[in-house]
Amino acid sequence: MPKNISNPDSFQIEAAAILAAAYETFPMTFAWSHDEDTEEYPTSKGNSREEIQFQTIRWLVTNGYLYDEGGFVGGQWQGLGLAERGLAALNSVPDALSGQEPVGKRLVSAVAKGSVELIKQLIPVAIQQAMGG
Repeated sequence: MPKNISNPDSFQIEAAAILAAAYETFPMTFAWSHDEDTEEYPTSKGNSREEIQFQTIRWLVTNGYLYDEGGFVGGQWQGLGLAERGLAALNSVPDALSGQEPVGKRLVSAVAKGSVELIKQLIPVAIQQAMGG
């Protein structure tokens, strides 16, 4: 039986993966193909992983974390890049997190390890940092 996750939790997981990709490729742009559903998708509200990723990217672009040069073409986002707000948030080293590594570096590591709990800590901190600390 699938274990569904909530839409807010899925947003954090997908935002972490997308922002980590943007951080690793900065200053270059990157493409993003939607991932298949997993045992956690559809979410508890019935949304597929593709829907969550699409809306997460739209939110990140609309709110200035990413920019979009190429749009959504052929089932893939083309020309996504880390915008100024996203870079500032991911380069920050907030007091809320112990240590000296920036949020972006921690996010890349958390995504690579699949550390959902750390991701759920980092995404709200990154958003708060981008909103002015």
